[in-house]
Amino acid sequence: MDNLIYSVDNTVYRRNKMKKILISALLSIQMIVPSIAVSAETIGTQEASDNLKSRTDIPINLINGGFEQPGNISNVEMYDQTSVPGWNTTASDNLIEFQKDGFEYISAYEGSQWAELNATRAGALWQDVATKPGSIVYWQVAHRGRLGTDTAKVRFGKPGSNLTEIATMTTDQQWKLYSGYYKIPVGQTTTRFQFEASSTATGDDTVGNLIDDIKFTSQYTASKVYVDYVDGKGNKLTDSETLVGDEGTDYTTTEKKITGYVL
Repeated sequence: MDNLIYSVDNTVYRRNKMKKILISALLSIQMIVPSIAVSAETIGTQEASDNLKSRTDIPINLINGGFEQPGNISNVEMYDQTSVPGWNTTASDNLIEFQKDGFEYISAYEGSQWAELNATRAGALWQDVATKPGSIVYWQVAHRGRLGTDTAKVRFGKPGSNLTEIATMTTDQQWKLYSGYYKIPVGQTTTRFQFEASSTATGDDTVGNLIDDIKFTSQYTASKVYVDYVDGKGNKLTDSETLVGDEGTDYTTTEKKITGYVL
């Protein structure tokens, strides 16, 4: 029975002399694997895998991400930024434009209202949010062109500094969801999240770049997975490992070489 070939997660392994390695991982879940390159996709069962995946269900303190306040607007309303919960504008007149379901036969991506970046002029909407340096934030925003294909920028960074361009959104007259991850730099306890008009389909700076359903979620800085290498009788084969990785990324390690076990 030497050199029996079998597979785990579609990866072919060769087992010599019927020896086994039992990996005791997170939540005491075990699986049989010889020489291993461990990742978030190969450890344990679905329960363990879910524990390692991105945590996108813990909101940070973003206010009014769906632009539902102020509510009960007519088709189009302009509000001074002091009347809009959460949001500020770079526009010199301090006006933020809201539109609602049915305006120009458009439906909101989420809820019943959205904002237009090109209000009385090209501008940007922003919020400053308390953040934890070193953590990873998941972000998303729905973007739509108003009269054709519009372009806007996503910029994040320290308030008062040059913000980093995170994404460019170029979208036609269908809503499109943009998303990604942003690692909070060392020392950045407050982060400015900004959405900025770039160009419009018509060239008119007063018409274009609709946004809706902005969300941010906190990520844990890291999670640990403890891996023990033992044989079928529970005898230790080699030193244990602690795997650490940022949420939103796979856990990886170098191949573990153990005499008598071949990948």
